[in-house]
Amino acid sequence: MNQLREAHQLQVSFDIPNAAAPLEVVADLNRRTIEAGMTLRAPEDKKSSKARLNWLLRQLKSEASSDLFVRMTWPGRSEDTHFPLVELVTDPDLCEKDKNGLQVVSFHIYVAKRLGGKFTQQTNFIAELETIVPDFYREVGQDLTSWRKPAPRIRESQTDASVQSIEDEAEVVALRAQ
Repeated sequence: MNQLREAHQLQVSFDIPNAAAPLEVVADLNRRTIEAGMTLRAPEDKKSSKARLNWLLRQLKSEASSDLFVRMTWPGRSEDTHFPLVELVTDPDLCEKDKNGLQVVSFHIYVAKRLGGKFTQQTNFIAELETIVPDFYREVGQDLTSWRKPAPRIRESQTDASVQSIEDEAEVVALRAQ
């Protein structure tokens, strides 16, 4: 209720079994929009934000719709950035604009649909909601996978020390003892 009173938004989160993340739905009363989206943690094994973004873009199988957006969360107090998915697909370098030296922490990919007058009409609002949410999950959400740390690798065994290296080490230790 606080979210409704303070931010004028109704929010719900659906925990879908085996999905990459919960499906979050927001009805914004001020903007008269419905948003449906999922938040994924960015892969930590990628060094640049562009590489992290490309990891996300490779998962998207449908054409980039004009209603699809990506919100990137950055570390510390750095403000989130929002871009239409269409722009990020054509220019992935856009994600690092004004964020030099920072790495994106998470991605929130979402569809935002402005309803205008339909927002206040109960029948149309419900019909739009029942269309937007399943369409987002069908086109985007079901294809997303969450990032997991890779399993640790066994390092190659080190070669046995040669007799010469052992003699050299013993000589160094003997000199220090004197």
